[in-house]
Amino acid sequence: MKHVLALVLLSSLSQEPPARAWLADLPPQDFQIASMLGDGYRLATAAERKKNAPGEVDTVRALAGVDDFAGALESLRLIVDQHPDRMAAAFDVIEDHSHDLRGDTAQTIQYRESLAQIMGEARQRLLSLPHEDAARVEYALVEIENWRRSSEHDVSRRLRAFINGYSGTKAALLAEVDLIIQAYRPSPEMIDALDAFAARHPGTTAAAKAIYQRAFQYSSANMIDSEAQDADPIGRFDHVIGAVRELESGRYAESEWARDAPGLIAEFHIPDDARISRDSLARMIDTYEASARNQLDRALAAGEPHINGYVIMSRLPDLYSRRGDPVAQLEAFLATLERSPGAKAAVRILQGPRYLQNPGSETTEQRQARLAKAKEAFRAAAEAGAFARSRRALATIAAPEFNEGDCEAALRTVRGYLDRYP
Repeated sequence: MKHVLALVLLSSLSQEPPARAWLADLPPQDFQIASMLGDGYRLATAAERKKNAPGEVDTVRALAGVDDFAGALESLRLIVDQHPDRMAAAFDVIEDHSHDLRGDTAQTIQYRESLAQIMGEARQRLLSLPHEDAARVEYALVEIENWRRSSEHDVSRRLRAFINGYSGTKAALLAEVDLIIQAYRPSPEMIDALDAFAARHPGTTAAAKAIYQRAFQYSSANMIDSEAQDADPIGRFDHVIGAVRELESGRYAESEWARDAPGLIAEFHIPDDARISRDSLARMIDTYEASARNQLDRALAAGEPHINGYVIMSRLPDLYSRRGDPVAQLEAFLATLERSPGAKAAVRILQGPRYLQNPGSETTEQRQARLAKAKEAFRAAAEAGAFARSRRALATIAAPEFNEGDCEAALRTVRGYLDRYP
Protein backbone atom coordinates (compact mmCIF):
# COMPACT_ATOMS: atom_id res chain seq x y z
CA MET A 1 0.00 0.00 0.00
CA LYS A 2 2.80 2.39 0.84
CA HIS A 3 4.45 1.87 -2.56
CA VAL A 4 1.15 2.48 -4.38
CA LEU A 5 0.62 5.66 -2.36
CA ALA A 6 4.15 6.79 -3.20
CA LEU A 7 3.53 6.38 -6.93
CA VAL A 8 0.28 8.34 -6.73
CA LEU A 9 1.88 11.16 -4.75
CA LEU A 10 4.99 11.37 -6.92
CA SER A 11 2.90 11.47 -10.09
CA SER A 12 1.00 14.42 -8.66
CA LEU A 13 4.30 16.10 -7.80
CA SER A 14 5.34 15.99 -11.45
CA GLN A 15 2.29 18.10 -12.28
CA GLU A 16 2.43 20.68 -9.50
CA PRO A 17 4.59 21.02 -6.38
CA PRO A 18 2.48 20.52 -3.24
CA ALA A 19 2.15 23.15 -0.57
CA ARG A 20 4.30 22.51 2.48
CA ALA A 21 1.26 22.38 4.75
CA TRP A 22 -0.06 19.45 2.73
CA LEU A 23 3.00 17.39 3.63
CA ALA A 24 1.97 17.62 7.28
CA ASP A 25 -0.88 15.18 6.57
CA LEU A 26 1.48 12.27 5.90
CA PRO A 27 1.79 9.87 8.87
CA PRO A 28 5.22 9.40 10.47
CA GLN A 29 5.47 5.90 8.97
CA ASP A 30 5.63 7.55 5.52
CA PHE A 31 8.55 9.82 6.35
CA GLN A 32 10.39 8.63 3.21
CA ILE A 33 7.52 9.78 1.03
CA ALA A 34 7.37 13.08 2.90
CA SER A 35 11.10 13.50 2.42
CA MET A 36 10.89 12.88 -1.32
CA LEU A 37 7.95 15.23 -1.72
CA GLY A 38 9.65 17.88 0.39
CA ASP A 39 12.83 17.65 -1.67
CA GLY A 40 10.80 17.89 -4.86
CA TYR A 41 8.89 20.89 -3.58
CA ARG A 42 12.07 22.72 -2.61
CA LEU A 43 13.76 21.96 -5.93
CA ALA A 44 10.72 23.10 -7.91
CA THR A 45 10.36 26.25 -5.84
CA ALA A 46 14.05 27.12 -6.20
CA ALA A 47 13.94 26.59 -9.96
CA GLU A 48 10.82 28.74 -10.27
CA ARG A 49 12.35 31.54 -8.22
CA LYS A 50 15.61 31.37 -10.17
CA LYS A 51 13.65 31.87 -13.39
CA ASN A 52 11.12 34.46 -12.28
CA ALA A 53 12.74 36.37 -9.40
CA PRO A 54 16.53 36.00 -9.62
CA GLY A 55 17.30 39.22 -7.76
CA GLU A 56 15.42 38.50 -4.52
CA VAL A 57 16.83 37.39 -1.19
CA ASP A 58 14.33 34.52 -0.97
CA THR A 59 15.77 33.20 -4.23
CA VAL A 60 19.26 33.10 -2.73
CA ARG A 61 17.78 31.28 0.27
CA ALA A 62 15.87 28.78 -1.87
CA LEU A 63 18.85 27.98 -4.09
CA ALA A 64 21.27 27.62 -1.17
CA GLY A 65 18.71 25.40 0.54
CA VAL A 66 18.90 22.87 -2.33
CA ASP A 67 22.72 23.13 -2.56
CA ASP A 68 22.59 25.08 -5.85
CA PHE A 69 25.40 27.41 -4.80
CA ALA A 70 26.23 28.35 -8.36
CA GLY A 71 22.69 29.66 -8.75
CA ALA A 72 22.72 31.25 -5.30
CA LEU A 73 25.91 33.14 -6.10
CA GLU A 74 24.45 34.28 -9.44
CA SER A 75 21.48 35.74 -7.60
CA LEU A 76 23.79 37.24 -4.98
CA ARG A 77 25.83 38.98 -7.66
CA LEU A 78 22.65 40.33 -9.26
CA ILE A 79 21.56 41.74 -5.91
CA VAL A 80 24.94 43.43 -5.42
CA ASP A 81 24.79 44.91 -8.94
CA GLN A 82 21.16 46.00 -9.03
CA HIS A 83 19.65 45.90 -5.53
CA PRO A 84 22.31 47.01 -3.01
CA ASP A 85 19.59 47.65 -0.41
CA ARG A 86 19.11 43.87 -0.25
CA MET A 87 22.79 43.01 0.23
CA ALA A 88 22.77 42.66 4.03
CA ALA A 89 19.91 40.15 4.06
CA ALA A 90 21.39 38.24 1.12
CA PHE A 91 24.83 37.90 2.71
CA ASP A 92 23.14 36.82 5.96
CA VAL A 93 21.67 33.90 4.01
CA ILE A 94 25.11 32.94 2.69
CA GLU A 95 26.54 33.14 6.21
CA ASP A 96 23.78 30.77 7.41
CA HIS A 97 25.02 28.22 4.83
CA SER A 98 28.70 28.75 5.59
CA HIS A 99 29.18 25.14 6.72
CA ASP A 100 28.28 24.00 3.19
CA LEU A 101 31.19 25.97 1.71
CA ARG A 102 33.99 24.72 3.96
CA GLY A 103 35.08 21.67 1.98
CA ASP A 104 38.24 21.25 -0.09
CA THR A 105 36.70 19.97 -3.32
CA ALA A 106 37.52 21.88 -6.51
CA GLN A 107 33.88 22.94 -6.78
CA THR A 108 33.71 24.27 -3.22
CA ILE A 109 36.97 26.17 -3.65
CA GLN A 110 35.59 27.73 -6.82
CA TYR A 111 32.44 28.77 -4.93
CA ARG A 112 34.54 30.42 -2.24
CA GLU A 113 36.61 32.28 -4.85
CA SER A 114 33.46 33.52 -6.57
CA LEU A 115 32.02 34.58 -3.21
CA ALA A 116 35.19 36.52 -2.39
CA GLN A 117 34.89 38.42 -5.69
CA ILE A 118 31.25 39.25 -5.00
CA MET A 119 32.13 40.42 -1.49
CA GLY A 120 34.76 42.75 -2.95
CA GLU A 121 32.17 44.18 -5.33
CA ALA A 122 29.75 44.61 -2.42
CA ARG A 123 32.28 46.65 -0.47
CA GLN A 124 32.62 49.02 -3.43
CA ARG A 125 28.87 49.71 -3.19
CA LEU A 126 28.88 50.58 0.51
CA LEU A 127 29.41 54.32 -0.03
CA SER A 128 26.11 54.47 -1.89
CA LEU A 129 24.21 53.21 1.17
CA PRO A 130 23.12 55.03 4.33
CA HIS A 131 25.71 54.54 7.08
CA GLU A 132 23.53 52.18 9.16
CA ASP A 133 22.71 50.05 6.11
CA ALA A 134 26.36 49.95 5.07
CA ALA A 135 27.23 48.77 8.58
CA ARG A 136 24.77 45.87 8.30
CA VAL A 137 26.36 44.78 5.03
CA GLU A 138 29.91 45.05 6.32
CA TYR A 139 28.97 43.15 9.48
CA ALA A 140 27.59 40.30 7.34
CA LEU A 141 30.79 40.30 5.27
CA VAL A 142 32.97 40.18 8.38
CA GLU A 143 30.96 37.25 9.74
CA ILE A 144 31.49 35.36 6.49
CA GLU A 145 35.22 36.08 6.55
CA ASN A 146 35.46 34.92 10.15
CA TRP A 147 34.24 31.39 9.40
CA ARG A 148 36.78 30.84 6.63
CA ARG A 149 39.44 29.04 8.71
CA SER A 150 40.37 32.20 10.58
CA SER A 151 42.58 32.17 13.64
CA GLU A 152 41.20 33.61 16.86
CA HIS A 153 43.54 36.56 16.40
CA ASP A 154 42.19 37.29 12.92
CA VAL A 155 38.60 37.04 14.10
CA SER A 156 39.19 39.52 16.93
CA ARG A 157 41.13 41.84 14.64
CA ARG A 158 38.34 41.95 12.05
CA LEU A 159 35.70 42.54 14.71
CA ARG A 160 37.66 45.41 16.30
CA ALA A 161 38.28 47.02 12.91
CA PHE A 162 34.59 46.80 12.07
CA ILE A 163 33.51 48.19 15.46
CA ASN A 164 35.92 51.12 15.13
CA GLY A 165 34.93 51.83 11.54
CA TYR A 166 31.18 51.79 12.20
CA SER A 167 31.08 53.06 15.79
CA GLY A 168 27.63 54.13 16.88
CA THR A 169 25.70 51.79 14.57
CA LYS A 170 23.44 48.97 15.70
CA ALA A 171 25.57 46.46 13.82
CA ALA A 172 28.73 47.58 15.61
CA LEU A 173 26.95 47.13 18.93
CA LEU A 174 26.01 43.56 17.98
CA ALA A 175 29.61 42.90 17.02
CA GLU A 176 30.74 43.96 20.49
CA VAL A 177 28.87 40.95 21.86
CA ASP A 178 30.75 38.73 19.41
CA LEU A 179 34.01 40.25 20.60
CA ILE A 180 33.16 39.46 24.23
CA ILE A 181 32.43 35.83 23.33
CA GLN A 182 35.63 35.68 21.30
CA ALA A 183 37.74 37.16 24.12
CA TYR A 184 36.60 34.76 26.85
CA ARG A 185 36.14 31.05 26.79
CA PRO A 186 32.95 29.99 28.64
CA SER A 187 33.73 31.21 32.12
CA PRO A 188 32.40 33.42 34.94
CA GLU A 189 34.42 36.24 33.35
CA MET A 190 32.40 35.91 30.13
CA ILE A 191 29.17 36.00 32.12
CA ASP A 192 30.27 39.15 33.95
CA ALA A 193 31.27 40.84 30.68
CA LEU A 194 27.94 40.00 29.03
CA ASP A 195 26.03 41.23 32.10
CA ALA A 196 27.96 44.51 32.09
CA PHE A 197 27.35 45.01 28.38
CA ALA A 198 23.58 44.43 28.70
CA ALA A 199 23.46 46.87 31.62
CA ARG A 200 25.21 49.57 29.56
CA HIS A 201 22.80 49.18 26.64
CA PRO A 202 19.38 48.46 28.19
CA GLY A 203 16.50 47.65 25.86
CA THR A 204 18.63 47.33 22.73
CA THR A 205 18.74 44.33 20.41
CA ALA A 206 22.43 44.02 21.26
CA ALA A 207 21.49 43.70 24.94
CA ALA A 208 19.00 40.97 23.99
CA LYS A 209 21.82 39.17 22.18
CA ALA A 210 24.08 39.46 25.25
CA ILE A 211 21.34 38.20 27.58
CA TYR A 212 20.63 35.28 25.24
CA GLN A 213 24.33 34.37 24.99
CA ARG A 214 24.67 34.51 28.75
CA ALA A 215 21.67 32.20 29.16
CA PHE A 216 23.01 29.88 26.48
CA GLN A 217 26.18 29.31 28.48
CA TYR A 218 24.10 28.22 31.47
CA SER A 219 21.62 26.17 29.42
CA SER A 220 24.34 24.16 27.69
CA ALA A 221 27.11 22.19 29.35
CA ASN A 222 29.52 25.11 29.00
CA MET A 223 29.36 26.30 32.61
CA ILE A 224 29.35 22.88 34.28
CA ASP A 225 33.12 23.00 34.77
CA SER A 226 32.59 25.84 37.24
CA GLU A 227 30.59 23.58 39.58
CA ALA A 228 30.64 19.99 40.78
CA GLN A 229 29.64 17.48 38.09
CA ASP A 230 26.78 16.13 40.21
CA ALA A 231 25.65 19.55 41.47
CA ASP A 232 22.00 20.49 41.66
CA PRO A 233 21.36 22.31 38.33
CA ILE A 234 18.70 24.61 39.80
CA GLY A 235 21.13 27.55 39.96
CA ARG A 236 21.86 27.35 36.24
CA PHE A 237 18.17 26.73 35.56
CA ASP A 238 17.17 29.89 37.45
CA HIS A 239 19.64 31.93 35.38
CA VAL A 240 18.07 30.63 32.17
CA ILE A 241 14.49 31.19 33.37
CA GLY A 242 15.33 34.75 34.37
CA ALA A 243 16.88 35.48 30.97
CA VAL A 244 13.95 34.00 29.05
CA ARG A 245 11.44 36.01 31.07
CA GLU A 246 13.48 39.15 30.44
CA LEU A 247 13.63 38.52 26.69
CA GLU A 248 9.88 37.79 26.59
CA SER A 249 9.00 40.88 28.63
CA GLY A 250 8.26 43.07 25.61
CA ARG A 251 11.16 45.43 26.33
CA TYR A 252 13.05 44.23 23.27
CA ALA A 253 12.31 44.48 19.57
CA GLU A 254 11.64 41.31 17.58
CA SER A 255 14.91 39.47 17.01
CA GLU A 256 16.26 35.95 16.72
CA TRP A 257 17.45 36.10 20.33
CA ALA A 258 14.07 37.04 21.75
CA ARG A 259 12.32 34.57 19.45
CA ASP A 260 14.61 31.64 20.24
CA ALA A 261 14.83 32.23 23.99
CA PRO A 262 12.22 29.60 25.04
CA GLY A 263 14.33 26.95 23.32
CA LEU A 264 16.99 27.45 25.99
CA ILE A 265 14.58 26.00 28.55
CA ALA A 266 13.62 23.06 26.34
CA GLU A 267 17.29 22.23 25.67
CA PHE A 268 18.53 22.82 29.21
CA HIS A 269 21.32 20.34 29.96
CA ILE A 270 20.96 18.12 33.03
CA PRO A 271 23.84 15.68 33.65
CA ASP A 272 22.73 12.11 34.26
CA ASP A 273 24.42 12.09 37.66
CA ALA A 274 23.02 15.44 38.79
CA ARG A 275 21.66 15.35 42.32
CA ILE A 276 18.42 17.33 42.13
CA SER A 277 16.79 18.16 45.43
CA ARG A 278 13.09 17.53 45.96
CA ASP A 279 12.29 21.26 45.89
CA SER A 280 14.43 21.85 42.80
CA LEU A 281 12.80 18.96 40.98
CA ALA A 282 9.33 20.27 41.76
CA ARG A 283 10.24 23.76 40.51
CA MET A 284 11.69 22.42 37.28
CA ILE A 285 8.68 20.21 36.59
CA ASP A 286 6.32 23.11 37.34
CA THR A 287 8.26 25.31 34.92
CA TYR A 288 8.17 22.80 32.08
CA GLU A 289 4.48 22.07 32.63
CA ALA A 290 3.68 25.80 32.68
CA SER A 291 5.70 26.29 29.51
CA ALA A 292 3.72 23.56 27.75
CA ARG A 293 0.42 25.05 28.92
CA ASN A 294 1.39 28.54 27.76
CA GLN A 295 2.46 27.27 24.36
CA LEU A 296 -0.79 25.36 23.97
CA ASP A 297 -2.84 28.42 24.99
CA ARG A 298 -1.04 30.60 22.44
CA ALA A 299 -1.53 27.99 19.73
CA LEU A 300 -5.23 27.61 20.55
CA ALA A 301 -5.64 31.39 20.41
CA ALA A 302 -4.04 31.34 16.96
CA GLY A 303 -6.53 28.70 15.81
CA GLU A 304 -4.10 25.75 15.45
CA PRO A 305 -3.80 23.42 18.47
CA HIS A 306 -0.18 22.46 19.02
CA ILE A 307 2.08 21.35 21.87
CA ASN A 308 5.86 21.10 22.06
CA GLY A 309 6.13 17.33 21.89
CA TYR A 310 9.81 17.27 22.84
CA VAL A 311 9.24 19.01 26.17
CA ILE A 312 6.22 16.88 27.10
CA MET A 313 7.27 13.50 25.76
CA SER A 314 10.99 13.65 26.56
CA ARG A 315 12.01 16.30 29.10
CA LEU A 316 9.09 15.87 31.49
CA PRO A 317 9.23 12.03 31.64
CA ASP A 318 12.95 12.26 32.49
CA LEU A 319 12.13 14.54 35.40
CA TYR A 320 9.03 12.56 36.41
CA SER A 321 11.15 9.41 36.65
CA ARG A 322 13.20 11.06 39.40
CA ARG A 323 10.18 11.20 41.70
CA GLY A 324 8.16 8.09 40.79
CA ASP A 325 6.22 6.48 37.97
CA PRO A 326 6.77 8.65 34.86
CA VAL A 327 3.90 7.06 32.93
CA ALA A 328 1.26 7.85 35.56
CA GLN A 329 2.52 11.41 36.01
CA LEU A 330 2.59 12.04 32.28
CA GLU A 331 -0.93 10.68 31.83
CA ALA A 332 -2.17 12.92 34.64
CA PHE A 333 -0.55 16.01 33.12
CA LEU A 334 -1.92 15.26 29.65
CA ALA A 335 -5.37 14.88 31.18
CA THR A 336 -5.13 18.40 32.62
CA LEU A 337 -4.05 19.79 29.24
CA GLU A 338 -6.94 18.10 27.49
CA ARG A 339 -9.43 20.06 29.61
CA SER A 340 -8.62 23.24 27.68
CA PRO A 341 -11.30 23.88 25.03
CA GLY A 342 -10.04 22.75 21.63
CA ALA A 343 -6.96 20.97 23.02
CA LYS A 344 -8.14 17.40 22.51
CA ALA A 345 -6.53 16.94 19.09
CA ALA A 346 -3.17 18.29 20.24
CA VAL A 347 -3.06 16.04 23.30
CA ARG A 348 -4.24 12.87 21.59
CA ILE A 349 -1.85 13.27 18.67
CA LEU A 350 0.96 13.16 21.25
CA GLN A 351 -0.39 10.05 22.93
CA GLY A 352 -0.91 8.00 19.78
CA PRO A 353 2.74 7.67 18.69
CA ARG A 354 3.73 6.73 22.24
CA TYR A 355 1.36 3.77 22.14
CA LEU A 356 2.78 2.71 18.77
CA GLN A 357 6.25 2.30 20.27
CA ASN A 358 7.14 -1.34 20.85
CA PRO A 359 8.38 -1.77 24.45
CA GLY A 360 10.41 -4.79 23.35
CA SER A 361 8.74 -7.45 25.45
CA GLU A 362 4.98 -7.96 25.59
CA THR A 363 2.37 -10.65 25.21
CA THR A 364 -0.04 -10.80 22.27
CA GLU A 365 -2.80 -9.44 24.52
CA GLN A 366 -0.62 -6.55 25.68
CA ARG A 367 0.31 -5.74 22.09
CA GLN A 368 -3.29 -5.70 20.99
CA ALA A 369 -4.27 -3.52 23.95
CA ARG A 370 -1.44 -1.10 23.19
CA LEU A 371 -2.38 -0.77 19.51
CA ALA A 372 -6.04 -0.34 20.44
CA LYS A 373 -5.04 2.59 22.67
CA ALA A 374 -3.03 4.07 19.81
CA LYS A 375 -5.92 3.87 17.36
CA GLU A 376 -8.32 5.22 20.00
CA ALA A 377 -6.03 8.23 20.55
CA PHE A 378 -5.67 8.89 16.83
CA ARG A 379 -9.41 8.59 16.25
CA ALA A 380 -10.12 11.05 19.04
CA ALA A 381 -7.63 13.47 17.50
CA ALA A 382 -9.10 12.92 14.04
CA GLU A 383 -12.60 13.78 15.26
CA ALA A 384 -11.45 16.94 17.05
CA GLY A 385 -11.55 19.12 13.92
CA ALA A 386 -10.09 19.65 10.47
CA PHE A 387 -6.70 20.88 11.66
CA ALA A 388 -3.55 19.54 10.02
CA ARG A 389 -2.83 17.36 13.06
CA SER A 390 -6.35 15.96 13.02
CA ARG A 391 -5.98 15.05 9.36
CA ARG A 392 -2.62 13.47 10.07
CA ALA A 393 -4.12 11.47 12.93
CA LEU A 394 -6.75 10.01 10.62
CA ALA A 395 -4.12 9.10 8.01
CA THR A 396 -1.94 7.53 10.71
CA ILE A 397 -4.62 5.07 11.85
CA ALA A 398 -4.09 3.11 8.63
CA ALA A 399 -0.45 2.36 9.52
CA PRO A 400 -1.01 0.03 12.51
CA GLU A 401 -3.95 -1.56 10.70
CA PHE A 402 -1.75 -2.30 7.68
CA ASN A 403 1.18 -3.47 9.81
CA GLU A 404 -1.12 -5.86 11.66
CA GLY A 405 -2.21 -7.38 8.34
CA ASP A 406 -5.72 -5.93 8.41
CA CYS A 407 -5.52 -4.52 4.89
CA GLU A 408 -9.29 -4.12 4.51
CA ALA A 409 -9.44 -1.88 7.57
CA ALA A 410 -6.42 0.08 6.36
CA LEU A 411 -8.04 0.67 2.96
CA ARG A 412 -11.30 1.77 4.61
CA THR A 413 -9.37 4.26 6.70
CA VAL A 414 -7.50 5.67 3.70
CA ARG A 415 -10.71 5.89 1.67
CA GLY A 416 -12.37 7.63 4.60
CA TYR A 417 -9.50 10.11 4.69
CA LEU A 418 -9.79 10.79 0.95
CA ASP A 419 -13.58 11.23 1.20
CA ARG A 420 -13.26 13.62 4.12
CA TYR A 421 -10.34 15.63 2.74
CA PRO A 422 -10.47 15.37 -1.06
